[in-house]
Amino acid sequence: MRVVLAALVFLLVFAPAASADVTFTGVPASPTNQVTFDVGFSSPGAVRYDCVHTFPDGHPDETLNCGTTFAFVDLIDGTHTLRVTATDAEGASTTNTATIVVDTVEPPAPVITTPPEGAVVARPDATGTTAAGTKVAIFDGATKLGDAVVTGEEWTFETTTLADGPHAVTAVASDEAGNTATSPERHITIDTQPPAAVDPVQSGTGDFTFVSEVGATFECSVDGAAFAPCASPQQLSGLAAGDHTFAVAAIDVAGNRSETTTRTFTIPATPAATPDPNPRAMPAPTPPPAVIAATPAAELGRTLVIRPVSGKVYIRRPATSALLELGAVAAVPVGTEVDARKGRVRVTAAATRGKAAHRAEFFGGMFTVTQAADDIVDLKLSEPFGSCAKKTGVRVRKLWGDGRGRFRMRGQNAVVTVRGTRWLVQDSCEGTLTRVSQGVVSVRDTVKRKTFLVRAGRKYLAVPKKRK
Repeated sequence: MRVVLAALVFLLVFAPAASADVTFTGVPASPTNQVTFDVGFSSPGAVRYDCVHTFPDGHPDETLNCGTTFAFVDLIDGTHTLRVTATDAEGASTTNTATIVVDTVEPPAPVITTPPEGAVVARPDATGTTAAGTKVAIFDGATKLGDAVVTGEEWTFETTTLADGPHAVTAVASDEAGNTATSPERHITIDTQPPAAVDPVQSGTGDFTFVSEVGATFECSVDGAAFAPCASPQQLSGLAAGDHTFAVAAIDVAGNRSETTTRTFTIPATPAATPDPNPRAMPAPTPPPAVIAATPAAELGRTLVIRPVSGKVYIRRPATSALLELGAVAAVPVGTEVDARKGRVRVTAAATRGKAAHRAEFFGGMFTVTQAADDIVDLKLSEPFGSCAKKTGVRVRKLWGDGRGRFRMRGQNAVVTVRGTRWLVQDSCEGTLTRVSQGVVSVRDTVKRKTFLVRAGRKYLAVPKKRK
């Protein structure tokens, strides 16, 4: 018995102790696009380290007695492993393995969809596409403007930092390993200055001519009526005798609006006719309303005026199947569908008498536009939405809006009401997202049946009902 106890004591005292774990330093996060680097390792009490480098392509393992670092040089793409065995003075050893995934393949270059090449805009906001899983940064030359918001394979970017003048904008996509790809330059001009006030010249009793900068359009109003698109010269007709007002403003190609100029003019009374020796009572004629001629006009609740601003815009009139490219300003009936996924369109709608017309620009989506008697302009996202359960079809659709007036945008799970702001409504399988970059919007969550105010810099997600 004493012999057995003595043997156990000997083993406990003199047997080699297990070496502590191997700790690595300098291992890059995987995946990485680094191909040459050193990895360090340590283990308390170790006097020897043996390393085995396993390659991803079946190349024979690299085995050597190493110090406390291992140098990787010109690694090929794929998964590499470094197995390090540390041995102490008593011969005890421990092993640990580091795994490094190398990826040096560039992602596909991102695409800038809007604004189009050569566009003149007041805000340098952009949209585009990129490979799934990548991040996108926007640059003006070598200066980074910021990071885009990426959803799936689409991205959007908003900024107000660019100064007026020409700019060369690029989008840079980066993958998880740090590889980058850059889009071709998109040349745009920032113009935030409104055109000079128009100086209408009266050339007749009710005739006016006026000019502005190249590419500008005009809106006119007579006697305080809603502003409507117009052109020079204006020959006003159907006015009753007496004093009247004519107001005009210019809108440049970037969407900036000039101050309104108003002129007062007088329509003289018609000279009295020679008295009839046998007079008969005649009802006084009702003077027809003034007419602003030569351009399409919006009519409250019936027609709207739409104008392509940039890119390609298509329209489909009610009860038709043809999708036609919008080449110029046009008056369209309510219920028209507009495809602005690859362009930007300006929508002008009439307001109640004495109020300025509703006007906003929309881009990045498809919508059907209507207007009710309360004069609110309704836009409903109309791009066919796929099946979230079956994961088929388009499962993200959206629409950006930017302007002033009373607009109401409808998604699957929310109704967004605005009055002069910049906002996004996006439908996805997660719900209807409202994001506000300027102003305040009212969001009606049609699932919760509650209304929320969303301010600039905030967002709200209306989540759909869960299927049982």
